[in-house]
Amino acid sequence: MIDELDRQIIEQLAKDARQSSKLIAKKLYVDASTVRRRIQRLVRDGIICIAALPAHEKTGLYVEATVGLDVESRDLNSCIQELCAFPEVKFVTATTGRFNVMVVVWCHSTAEVFGFSSKVLSQIKGVKNCETFVCMNIAKSVNPLDCQGYLPPPVKLHEEQLAR
Repeated sequence: MIDELDRQIIEQLAKDARQSSKLIAKKLYVDASTVRRRIQRLVRDGIICIAALPAHEKTGLYVEATVGLDVESRDLNSCIQELCAFPEVKFVTATTGRFNVMVVVWCHSTAEVFGFSSKVLSQIKGVKNCETFVCMNIAKSVNPLDCQGYLPPPVKLHEEQLAR
């Protein structure tokens, strides 16, 4: 169970996990040893993990896509396990609604997304169909680095382009 101080510590770590316990303590008006103990407990209890989250565009993975899959119920678990093995797959979940599996992939290009959707997914047992959604502009993400540069300045069109 976590309390308000734990939530505040987690919020600070989510902003910058490299900041010191001393700095977090100063921001939250508590003792640094309290922050250190709380972080150790949060990690030990599996409430948080501290990890490096890459800015995927800066690592060459320029395209993020969400793929909705319609999978045969009897093949759902094996399909999910198989999807988890692909390095480009970053998120997999069973869902309700139109699709019973949703997948997030990071790729180098839209051609790579197309290959994954058309070739790889068609080989997985139980996949009846899929629909791929290329993420055009990420507004919010668990990785704050994905949102840097959100909403680029509007493109100015020349008068002849507007007349068309």
